[in-house]
Amino acid sequence: MGQPKQVDHVAYFEVSELTNLTTEMSMLKPNKSGVMPKIEAIEFDDNHVGLEVDTKTCASGHLITLDGTVFMGPTASGFSASGKITEKVELADSRAKIKIEFHSFNKDLWWSFISLQRGRQKHADEVFYSIREED
Repeated sequence: MGQPKQVDHVAYFEVSELTNLTTEMSMLKPNKSGVMPKIEAIEFDDNHVGLEVDTKTCASGHLITLDGTVFMGPTASGFSASGKITEKVELADSRAKIKIEFHSFNKDLWWSFISLQRGRQKHADEVFYSIREED
C-alpha cells in the first residue's frame, strides 16, 4: 500500500468502495455530479463497521468487499476488507444503517484505529464528567 500520506484530520474511517461479492457490482452509486461518494463510518468496534447508505444499496446477509482509508492523526492508510452485512435498519429519507462484520482485514491497522478511538472517547468522557461534577 506504500507510505501513508499526511493529512490534517484527527481520526476516522472513510469507505470509498463497497462491492457485492456475489454480483461483483459496486453498491455505491455516483452522485448527480458523477462523483462516487465517500462514506464515513458512524460506528465501529473490533471487527465491525457501521455505515449509513442508500436503502436500495444492499440487504442483510450480503457478502461484500470494501476499500477505504483509515485516518489516524497525521497519517492516512489504505484499508481493504471482506465481510458480511449482519444488520440493516431502515432510516428516514431512503437511507439505511448497515453493520458489516469483517471476515478478512488488516487487524493491526484496524485495532490501532479502534484503540485510538477508545482513547479519544475516554478523554471526552473524563472532560464531560469533570464539567458535570463542577455543576
